[in-house]
Amino acid sequence: MSMRRSTEMWLVGYFLSKYGTHAKQGAIAPPPQLQVQEWNRAYAMFYRRLGEGRALSSFANSLKNARDTFDGHVTFSRVGWRRDTAGRAPVELPNAAAQVHRSWEHRSEHELWEVVSRYCDAGVAVVSKETLSDLFAEIESGSREIKVRTEGGQRAVIMRRIERDPSLRHAALRIHGYRCQVCGFSFEEAYGKWGRGFAVVHHLRMLSENAGVKRETNPNTDLAVLCANCHCMVHRRRSVVLTLAELSVKLAKRSSG
Repeated sequence: MSMRRSTEMWLVGYFLSKYGTHAKQGAIAPPPQLQVQEWNRAYAMFYRRLGEGRALSSFANSLKNARDTFDGHVTFSRVGWRRDTAGRAPVELPNAAAQVHRSWEHRSEHELWEVVSRYCDAGVAVVSKETLSDLFAEIESGSREIKVRTEGGQRAVIMRRIERDPSLRHAALRIHGYRCQVCGFSFEEAYGKWGRGFAVVHHLRMLSENAGVKRETNPNTDLAVLCANCHCMVHRRRSVVLTLAELSVKLAKRSSG
């Protein structure tokens, strides 16, 4: 599924293209302000604020393409995309990208970073490689909203999704561990080394509680660690999302016969 790039995303792509640094053996590393060496990690740093619910891999590909689009228009060693096989001219910039280029071409690196840093999640720099690898491996499935009618005619909106933000997922696993908080299942115990460092990170809070106001997710109180089976059971019915306590009761009744 294609992603429409926002002005902010084009701006980040412009920054990544213009201020990448020369690394060993002619490779290009991310801008030094990000303090990371891997491009996938650099792209992931902008996922929380610009990802718009897409899979991390889809977002990273789109941001990389934005960066590549600018390569032929900035003063740097990367040639970038060309209009023809002879490579005589760079591809024409889309309108939104061209506007970004005109606005920032003669402004300083410091000024640009001041703006770009607002969309950067520096915490991704310390997210484990395993967590990032798991997130990049997820396929694009989309976040499905479930609208539930409650007493009094009000509607609660629930996001039926797994947490994809690298920093939040990393924090939730660090706080809650890797054992399912309902049934106690451990992927590492079941699958050995292959399952080490993996669990499903589930949202506990309904969007309706935000009352239309954006609120930061607290990994300690708003996220939980589950196994895949328990996560499916929490969301088994479209109109009902069980709490962990409710699912634990069902599991206890089944276990006791």
